[in-house]
Amino acid sequence: MGLFSKNNDQQFYDQRASEVQDAVARGDIDAAARLVAGAVIEEGTAALTHLTTAVERNNRKD
Repeated sequence: MGLFSKNNDQQFYDQRASEVQDAVARGDIDAAARLVAGAVIEEGTAALTHLTTAVERNNRKD
């Protein structure tokens, strides 16, 4: 995989971050974990950085 994500699309990560945050808000931690794990499996470890940035961006919107 390497250090860089195959899908460095901000909209992709913003959407995935929203899905993770929605799952957490519902108390569905398993779903949130599956979403994050899926992104890491699909995109590599760089997905964690992109998701973290997207969550922070979403939090600033609120």
